Amino acid sequence: MFNLWQGAAGASSARNVLPQGTDDSGAVISGPGCGTFMGLGNATTPCALQFQSTAGNFTHEYLVTARLDQNIGESDRLFAHFRTDHGLQATYTDPISPLFNAQSDQPQYEGQLQENHTFGTSMVNQFIASGSWYSAIFSTANLTLRRS
Repeated sequence: MFNLWQGAAGASSARNVLPQGTDDSGAVISGPGCGTFMGLGNATTPCALQFQSTAGNFTHEYLVTARLDQNIGESDRLFAHFRTDHGLQATYTDPISPLFNAQSDQPQYEGQLQENHTFGTSMVNQFIASGSWYSAIFSTANLTLRRS
């Protein structure tokens, strides 16, 4: 466990943030702070260290859309539309290890077909068919590494 924490980006700059402790007689311990806790057995061993880290992760997306407008005849107009959106969202980026990163694959598809037919100058019939599909699958970024 300590190897995992010590290998994290930024761990080498970890600093003791606790005030110096005292021993049972009330004398200030020269060294890292640990309050009155002496369970580590060494006055130079800190009880806690703090570090800050900025971890990056890869997110990408692409969008494709198409549209078709067609006049079939004097009385008929056709419209078709298709769109697909594919992206990989970095859902969680762990500062300790990329083994704990989570991501979401988010594909989406949608389309529409529309036909308008006019009957003379006073009537119109419109047919519209449309559909949409969306999925968001949240998972760890690398299941192979997670299992080993």
